Amino acid sequence: MKKKNKKGNDAPLFLTKKSENGHSLSNLLQHCNGVTLKQYSKEKGLPVSFLKEIGITKKMIREKPILKIPYQNENGVTIANRYLIELEGKDQYVWKKEAKPLLYGLDQINKAIEKNYVILVENESDCQILWHHKIPAISIPSGTTWEENRDAQHLLKIKKIYLLRGKKDGVDSTTAELSKSAINDRIKVLQNSAFKNLAKMHLQEPDEFKAIIKEAFDSAKSLKFYIRAKQREELYENAKEIINAENIMDMFVEDIKKKGLVGEEKLVKGLYLALTTRLFDDPVCVYVKGNSSTGKSHTVASVLKYFPQQAYYELTSASEKSLIHSKENFKNRFIVLFEAAGIGSAFLDTLIRTLISEKIIKYEVNGKTITKEGPTGFLTTTTSESLRNKENETRYIPFVSDDSVEQNAAVILAKARKVKEGSGKQIYDWGKWLAFHEWLALSKTKYAIPYAVSLAELTNCDKSRIRRDIDAVHNLIGAHAVIHQKNRKINSDGIVIANKEDYSVVYKLISKALSSTISASRSDIEIVREVKRALKESQNDSISMTELAKRLGVDKATVSRNLESPISKGYIVNKETRKGKPAKLTIGKPIEEDIRILPSPKKLWAYIEERKMKKK
Repeated sequence: MKKKNKKGNDAPLFLTKKSENGHSLSNLLQHCNGVTLKQYSKEKGLPVSFLKEIGITKKMIREKPILKIPYQNENGVTIANRYLIELEGKDQYVWKKEAKPLLYGLDQINKAIEKNYVILVENESDCQILWHHKIPAISIPSGTTWEENRDAQHLLKIKKIYLLRGKKDGVDSTTAELSKSAINDRIKVLQNSAFKNLAKMHLQEPDEFKAIIKEAFDSAKSLKFYIRAKQREELYENAKEIINAENIMDMFVEDIKKKGLVGEEKLVKGLYLALTTRLFDDPVCVYVKGNSSTGKSHTVASVLKYFPQQAYYELTSASEKSLIHSKENFKNRFIVLFEAAGIGSAFLDTLIRTLISEKIIKYEVNGKTITKEGPTGFLTTTTSESLRNKENETRYIPFVSDDSVEQNAAVILAKARKVKEGSGKQIYDWGKWLAFHEWLALSKTKYAIPYAVSLAELTNCDKSRIRRDIDAVHNLIGAHAVIHQKNRKINSDGIVIANKEDYSVVYKLISKALSSTISASRSDIEIVREVKRALKESQNDSISMTELAKRLGVDKATVSRNLESPISKGYIVNKETRKGKPAKLTIGKPIEEDIRILPSPKKLWAYIEERKMKKK
């Protein structure tokens, strides 16, 4: 159908004004050579009779031949037409005016359903070649991408879907969309260098063509595997300096120092490994304790910058049902609460404990069940010696911020230098570190510890909480091994094997922290010693809080606060039972000082060697 334009010439009504590449149609037709069925037949190695059979026809426009390719639905009804105007070039194809693209080959879908498999390709000619070999295929229209609402419904009945990658080896928009589709778990990627030009393979190996395709089915990888592999390759290029380093933890410490953090080497290493355990089934929960103004929150915030945003979710406070109603996904993430006092209710404590232990929260409200999945790690800070909720505390490893005179001096000196040099804003780059952790999340995250049994045999098991703490020890060792996986042995199952260095590093970081969970704290030890000294000097069987405050040179309120912990643990006893009467403080049960839980690396290696000798 034609109509007259302003100049009286015939103008084609059925073609778009511009090609897919934006050039005017009149310009394209003026400079193109056109294409006939015979030319297309020779180019693709497909019989003319076959091309006609699948609906391809020749059309003359401005005395030039072009080919009409029908896009039909499942019932064989033509919904749109696409036109091939020449064999080569960027502007080979144009759509019919106002055409609504759809999957090419839907009229062949019943054959795919019957055979229970289909190959997704990138262009019509690949589809046609596969059909010629009796292989079911569908094409996503060129110039568009996968549209879930439009396309997925047609493939839901097909169990096996193969995606044939053409010239683009990366993760393009079509592949990315397919990875989110309802059919993504059925898709496998066909990889073979010959597939980059299916027509060439068909022309050169016509007798072997079908066998080559079917052979590729056996080695096809899932779409998820393919995308992860391609993403890993890209991330590796950005982070290879870190990935291949022999000591990533020291590299991290040097980098964080350059970005302004002073000291705290032990703490930042511990936090880095703990946050890395988000990749495991049992993340290591941590609380950082220390006096006010020691920079706990600043240290935590500095370490978090080395992790991608999807690794953690940070809060300064939370209502009792905030975790339930949050839209955030907590799976394989850390929830970071910058002050433990922000946990404002016993109910929130219960939710946190449930998410840590059970790895899931199920909360029913108004007849609906809200589910929040883990595994989830928790990280918080506190000025107290321990967390308020004792049940939750046993699920955390305590780290201590440095409040030594040396650390105070180093911080003050760093601030002085900054002021001396001026307060211009520094611009830092965390790009390669973020890429490293994104690469890590797509890499080997399973680990094995060959010396785990020997470690267990030497571990102090006097206290029952070691049952939980040993999991944290294993995961921190595993985290150190996993981040150094390029320099660790990996077995045939893809499991990273921890070595001696992994234990030695973790021992230095958490040995004292673990001991502190069953040993008395430094402040408890000091105040018990002071009470003992006062009782000995006064030769009395008890001492009042007022007298103890005078001896220590502090106010009574400070003494009262410092006595809470040793009294709760039974190290100090108040013999006065009457309310409103002055306390009568005396010594309770023996204080537990410096209890060692883990064996030193030297002791562990010697034990392992001894066992080897006995076996001989």
